[in-house]
Amino acid sequence: MDTESDLFDRIRSDEVLIASVPHKYVPTAAALMVNHTVARLNHDLSGENKPAVGYLNACKYPWQASGEHYFAHMGEEARRRILDNVELSVDENRLRGAQLIVVDDIRVTRATED
Repeated sequence: MDTESDLFDRIRSDEVLIASVPHKYVPTAAALMVNHTVARLNHDLSGENKPAVGYLNACKYPWQASGEHYFAHMGEEARRRILDNVELSVDENRLRGAQLIVVDDIRVTRATED
């Protein structure tokens, strides 16, 4: 994995955090991609005696799950109204001095695309 090796020659791997965009109950494609990426990177890094990258859990609130709307079929204005009321929460102490990589699955689901 030359790309990862080059990256971690410039940045300490234990200063890298990887997060997916938050989800409520069912993991998104982004969450699955992050889990796989973190596992693969840490496997490769351990073979080079380098510290592991970290996983940052991001939570969203409030999120009103209801049967009255299905996000993927909503129009842009309705999606924006819902997203305007959602806040993200992360452990800010873990972010200090870290390089954060956030993975979104917008190209997979296109649920929030304009």
